[in-house]
Amino acid sequence: MSTSDRQESPANIAETVKVFRIHIRATPEAIWTAITDPAWNARFTRVTYEITDEGNGVCALTLSHDVTGAPKVTSLVAGDFPEFGGGWAQTFSDLKTLLETGSPLYP
Repeated sequence: MSTSDRQESPANIAETVKVFRIHIRATPEAIWTAITDPAWNARFTRVTYEITDEGNGVCALTLSHDVTGAPKVTSLVAGDFPEFGGGWAQTFSDLKTLLETGSPLYP
């Protein structure tokens, strides 16, 4: 369900759906494999991914995370608790580095 399908005000949408986009020098297939591998996706809840091939070996990866009714998850994925990691931004940075260099950002 896209945000346009919801009967919520823009303020509520901002609180319940978090959208992130990064650009990764990798094929759509490599990104899809990385985000659908059970070692990665077992940690995620109600997440939608969109991969757009922009040409020249670069893809845009957009993640929408529905955090409706989950204020603690909202804080975690935003990176508000550094002792538990940097949220989606840190996860995306690690995925980007892994796919572009073959080595994780955080070994």
